[in-house]
Amino acid sequence: MSERLGPIERVGGRWIVGDTEWGKRPHLEFGAEGVLWHEPGKGGPEPVPSVPPVPWGRFMSLHLAATHTRLESSTTLAVLSGGAFLGRRRCSLQGTLRHPYEPWTACYGHHARRYGTSELLLAQFLVSLAFKAGPARRLGDPRWMAEAVGRLAPLRVRKLSVARAAVAEVVRDLGGPAE
Repeated sequence: MSERLGPIERVGGRWIVGDTEWGKRPHLEFGAEGVLWHEPGKGGPEPVPSVPPVPWGRFMSLHLAATHTRLESSTTLAVLSGGAFLGRRRCSLQGTLRHPYEPWTACYGHHARRYGTSELLLAQFLVSLAFKAGPARRLGDPRWMAEAVGRLAPLRVRKLSVARAAVAEVVRDLGGPAE
């Protein structure tokens, strides 16, 4: 069974979005209570004390944004390209929060490895479709995520419609979170 799908990977039994190996990059954790943001330079499972986890119930929408390579999401590309690419394509988890209503974005560090087209499409649809199918906390359920990632990771898709259909089938088959 696969332990990763694009920027989403299992690290020490937790489902993490982003690179945890290089301490200078932030990463996110899908926890039982919500999304936790980990500050660069701080090891361990603790979230940054000044930024509490965002509870699943506050999210009205949730989307994963990622690039194929680390360079694509860096300001280095803007410098090397003479400004043609301004590094606007950041790796992030984005959503809308309720009470109060506000846009929310949390950036994460790209892994050193390249994310393939299939795994990017499948990871992006996994986050958005699992969220839309509700309850959102299923993304924080380690067993549910392990089963979903395990079924999606071997797939090789190139079309949006095929990726969406494959993820929708997995989400439908798995139903809600394991209680």
